Amino acid sequence: MPAAAIHCLIVAFFLTAWSSSALAGRLGVTHRACDPYRQFDRQCHCAGADHYFLSYGEKYCERFMQAAGWSVAGIRWRDRTLACLTRELRLHLAQPLHGCDCAAIKTFAFESHIRCYTQKTLSACKLPLSDLSMIYRIVEFADLLDPAGSRQALGITLSCIWQNGNAEARPDIPTR
Repeated sequence: MPAAAIHCLIVAFFLTAWSSSALAGRLGVTHRACDPYRQFDRQCHCAGADHYFLSYGEKYCERFMQAAGWSVAGIRWRDRTLACLTRELRLHLAQPLHGCDCAAIKTFAFESHIRCYTQKTLSACKLPLSDLSMIYRIVEFADLLDPAGSRQALGITLSCIWQNGNAEARPDIPTR
């Protein structure tokens, strides 16, 4: 793994731990864009450890929608990613084999994050560093340390390495 990628991951973890509580205090108003998570919750009635829709999906949807300071590319990425995530969940729930198996939904949702965050047409891997910093400020450190969150972060990181190849592929990272 390139040294720049390792450095970015370390910085991201510290930024996340520092800023999550500050961001949580700014939340209050709900966004209609996050309504699908509330609808999925009413449909499936998940609870406990597998309560993905409200305890993770809606929580982060609201945080991403409330965060201020996105670049134009960041706003497009955020909106397309939300559309991808909810579309994937809707398609998953519509399949008779899956239905409302809450544990399976949670597993599927975390796997879909990797695909949706790194879509070829608008990938988090190509966002300006200011937007990447915003993403890491939004995500709670505890969620990154959770096994599902760690797998998700690793999958996204590997996708970015695959898409970018190395730090020289990003125009906003100075090279030596």
